[in-house]
Amino acid sequence: MRPSIEAVWRLEATRLIGALLRAGADVALAEDCVQDALVSAMQRWPTEGRPERPGARLMFLACHPKLARQAQLALTLRLVAGLTAAEIARAMFAKEATIAQRITRAKAQLAGEPFELPPALERAVRLNAICATRYLMFNEGYVASSGAQWTRPTEETR
Repeated sequence: MRPSIEAVWRLEATRLIGALLRAGADVALAEDCVQDALVSAMQRWPTEGRPERPGARLMFLACHPKLARQAQLALTLRLVAGLTAAEIARAMFAKEATIAQRITRAKAQLAGEPFELPPALERAVRLNAICATRYLMFNEGYVASSGAQWTRPTEETR
């Protein structure tokens, strides 16, 4: 394995597998998806270069255009930020049960979708949803809606 890909694998694999498991995938499927992403990286990175944030592929998957905007936001906040349905509901001014159902339906709609970075045109279509999600993620990090601390510090700030 090339050093750059190996480093990313060590940093991202367990986090991505964990996120997929929290999203409802079984262990075998989660591991297969992450391994498929590794194979794709080994094939593409030598010619296309390593992306700045390889884990961001999960965000592009969750912001798939076949999902309604509210489902994109809820699923991305769950998969990428690891927020609970209650935290997402507070961020989106919705009921917890509604958010939980959106996430469940979104996961069902994305079953079988490839876990890879979409082509450039599709990425552009998804950027608005990603920006909206990042805004909500920032808000939760800046003023936490639950927990003992008022903020959610990142690993770098702890």
